[in-house]
Amino acid sequence: MTTYFPLDEKSIITYIQNQQELMSRFQPDDTLYAAEIGDGNLNLVFKVQAQQNPSRTIIIKQALPYARIVGDSWPLPIDRARIEAQALETEYRLCPEHTPQVYYFDTEMYLIGMQNLDQHIILRKGLIQGIQYPHLAEHVGKFLGKTLPNMTDLVLDSDVKKAGVMRFISPEMCKLTEDLVFTEPYQYTERNAFHEELAPQVEALQADDRVRVEVAKMKEKFMTQAQTLIHGDLHTGSIMVNQDETYIIDPEFAFFAPMGFDIGAFIGNIFLRSDQGSKFAQDQRCRFRHWRVSSVRQAGCLQAGQAMGFSHRPKGGNRC
Repeated sequence: MTTYFPLDEKSIITYIQNQQELMSRFQPDDTLYAAEIGDGNLNLVFKVQAQQNPSRTIIIKQALPYARIVGDSWPLPIDRARIEAQALETEYRLCPEHTPQVYYFDTEMYLIGMQNLDQHIILRKGLIQGIQYPHLAEHVGKFLGKTLPNMTDLVLDSDVKKAGVMRFISPEMCKLTEDLVFTEPYQYTERNAFHEELAPQVEALQADDRVRVEVAKMKEKFMTQAQTLIHGDLHTGSIMVNQDETYIIDPEFAFFAPMGFDIGAFIGNIFLRSDQGSKFAQDQRCRFRHWRVSSVRQAGCLQAGQAMGFSHRPKGGNRC
């Protein structure tokens, strides 16, 4: 039995060389090199390439037993890597054109080997630069329309759906979302950091009882309504893009919940922190904001269109 330990840029090479499934992505005589490229809050992420031909490449993502951004004072379950791998496999089955392919999952090292999207950038970075992506709305709408409706009780057999609910549950990850999305923004907490100039708006929001009541209603639905398998963290940092392609990544928060959570997360994050204000001329900002509004509307229409035929699929034999 393998004992879990966090890998580094040296040990990852030895690890891959001992895994036939991963070495099948390379040639036998390839010299491999690795770089740790993770810029997220939670995990280790390595890009591994062959020196002889960098197009022979793979991404290795390993869960740490704590939040990387904080350290071991904030423990997290490493089983989230299993949830992510299985969610990616489900999403790839339903929408392969917008989901990175999983090549390998190690159940003891909590490690995923997957497709390297080295011709793409994180959507958030592109939006901050003011880049418009002509296919973003179409692709995200298609992803949501293919993944969300097809994991509901209207498509899955009852026993398959309930088994999926059990398989994808992670109380710790759910609690993190409940706190960071539905609770802490609406009350004072040391973890809820914001720019000082936003203090008047934050204080007004936290003092608005009507808003707090509506958020409490949404939190209750999030906690109790297992409608479908959601991505669970669909912000602009979980989408990789270029001018032609779009991929949805990082579903480690996936579990069964209301599909509106993913849809709302995408919409909210398209409008939040997506431009640099005075960095651009007024006409540029106006055009960019118009594109964002149009993208949200188009994505919603396409998502609905994709969903139109899902309930006509016969039940029986559906996998979760």
